[in-house]
Amino acid sequence: MKKLIALLLALVMVMSMVACGENNTTTNPTDEGTNPSTNPTEPTNPTEPSTPAGNGDVTPDVDASTMGGKLWAAFEAAQAANPSATAEEIANILATDECIQFMCGAMPIEAGLLAGFGEFEVKGFEQGAMYMPFIGSIPFVGYIFDLTEGADVAAFIADLEANCNPRWNICVSAEQTVIGSKGNRVFFLMCPANIESEGGDEGNTDVEVFFPEVEEGTLGETLWNAFLSFAETNPEAPAAEMAFMVTMDESVAMLGLGAMEMEPGFMYGFDNYEITEFEQCGVFMPMIGSIPFVGYVFQLAEGTDVVNFMADLEANCNPRWNICVAAEQVVCGAYGNSVFFLMCPSSLDAE
Repeated sequence: MKKLIALLLALVMVMSMVACGENNTTTNPTDEGTNPSTNPTEPTNPTEPSTPAGNGDVTPDVDASTMGGKLWAAFEAAQAANPSATAEEIANILATDECIQFMCGAMPIEAGLLAGFGEFEVKGFEQGAMYMPFIGSIPFVGYIFDLTEGADVAAFIADLEANCNPRWNICVSAEQTVIGSKGNRVFFLMCPANIESEGGDEGNTDVEVFFPEVEEGTLGETLWNAFLSFAETNPEAPAAEMAFMVTMDESVAMLGLGAMEMEPGFMYGFDNYEITEFEQCGVFMPMIGSIPFVGYVFQLAEGTDVVNFMADLEANCNPRWNICVAAEQVVCGAYGNSVFFLMCPSSLDAE
């Protein structure tokens, strides 16, 4: 499971760099005004001031009601309850904290170029771990660094403060930068002040829903309901995040599904038909190719003919795209401009 999470996180980092255009190779760090931390035209994100405690620890002055404050408190509690825990174990605890309302995972890191620091190489730590969303459009990245005995913790923290870039994501900007330490363990986080704005109005009755014709009690109906439930409460979520949430349904836990963003063009299950009329797309499918299962969430532009788009999907899909086996169900529906499409077995009992 750790290997799968690490693979997914690595994929998210690569995809978010491509999608958001993160490319620092053309920037000359010696040119005046190119450092995001000093350029007055960049959105500001003041680092939460940190003050040394009496025991030498560094405590950030952060509002306890914000996401940064809650995760700092969670870090302190995890440290107190698990004094011998590794950096990765602490990162995993933080990744599952209740204040994080998106799917988040943790993985170990090595010294070098890290997300959020541009061309600055973060070095000087023995062990480290990062935790971040599976979906790259959220301005959130956290680290736990374990420094060597006797290391200059204050200098390490100063380097992080001076070289972090809250707009590393380019598409969006973190509102908080929170840095602190307990002994030789350093906590670093860039995040929104509050993630509640990512959600929508639960039970929005103004959104038109196109229900699929699907047999009750089947896998297709179960996953449609999972999609609809998430879309109703998170209508503004990116397509890839909606796709990922479907993979978390307990009905498909045994499949080991993964989710990722897709660009317009040829897609699994559609042979030579190109799908292009959408703004965002997330695909979810098994890591093992012998299962006749592939699903998509498409987000269409405002004013797009949703019914016609779904009709084109149904007319051009091929349930035997897998060749070895054939999908038993084709399920196509929509919540507003978010279209759900799935080809799958009726049941996983035989699996």
